[in-house]
Amino acid sequence: GWRVRRLARPGSAPPPVPAPLAAHVDTVVAPLDDRLALAASPALDGADVVFHVAGVTRARTAAQFAAGNVAPTIALLDAIERRRPRARPGRL
Repeated sequence: GWRVRRLARPGSAPPPVPAPLAAHVDTVVAPLDDRLALAASPALDGADVVFHVAGVTRARTAAQFAAGNVAPTIALLDAIERRRPRARPGRL
């Protein structure tokens, strides 16, 4: 019964939502590596819980792996923190 909003990176093609769930899932496009843009996007508006399941599973270098995993996670945490005191998700 949850309403879900998924965040997609600009230029990415998120997988289609299965038809039975489509009415309950919205997609918001926002950069995962830009803290200010992510904080200003509607991606977190009204969210009670954030599930962070994005990430890179393969990279040529450790720096690329960090850029795909560490940097977006830090940006997401920063975006949540910047939403204080207004509607900030209660759980990550």
